[in-house]
Amino acid sequence: MDRHFCEITPTPEQTQLLSKQQNVHHLHALRTADFLANQSYINQWILDWFKCNDIQIQNIPLCVSETLHINKRLKKIYKRKLGKAISNNNTLWVKSHYIVDFNDFNPWNYVLFEHVGEELFHFLWNKRIISLEDGIFMVPMQNLHIWKLFVSKHGPTDTIELAIRQEWFEGVKHCIDEGAWLEDKDVVQYCVRKADIFRYITQVPTLATKKAYQEFIFQKQLGRIENIPLVEEWFYCNGFKEVVSKY
Repeated sequence: MDRHFCEITPTPEQTQLLSKQQNVHHLHALRTADFLANQSYINQWILDWFKCNDIQIQNIPLCVSETLHINKRLKKIYKRKLGKAISNNNTLWVKSHYIVDFNDFNPWNYVLFEHVGEELFHFLWNKRIISLEDGIFMVPMQNLHIWKLFVSKHGPTDTIELAIRQEWFEGVKHCIDEGAWLEDKDVVQYCVRKADIFRYITQVPTLATKKAYQEFIFQKQLGRIENIPLVEEWFYCNGFKEVVSKY
């Protein structure tokens, strides 16, 4: 078979279209370049696309995401710009450009949780759910709406320790109210300082361990216990009879 039989020959109109000055808004030219396998045009279009926010993601042809996967240079630039936009809380850019979810790109590594807006947070959540391990960085937001979303995914039992360690009462309360199971968890050691959290945690069955008791003694010596009688009584009732009050 003649090898020229299947070659695609651009029409004069197509040639003229692709010879014009690069215009990122010209999606018809991009689709033409895709049809003609004009990769250099596609690459340049992508570089120009990085500079604008008004292209609807659903209108972008598949050749763009495919190029971002296979072109190492563009992939590197893309991930750098996407990470920077997330860090800067640039919701518009992220929503206009986040079309590829690379396995080695975790958007939550770039989020400044204390400043991220809820719109950007929910957009990223729909891309990739925060792992339980990364949740420790999210708790300082003390955003109950977002916390409920996180707890609903990972469960109250596995997430409550994150809120306890950050001494966030509302986060702890939500997990307890959602049925967190603490009978086999040594979490008291993390809440001996805060009376409201300690009271809420110990209203359900939980472990009274030597490690938790030693933490209580240590924090007591440092003068960090808000309600010594409350904590001391609980340990006493759970078998630590050697407690001697000096408050």
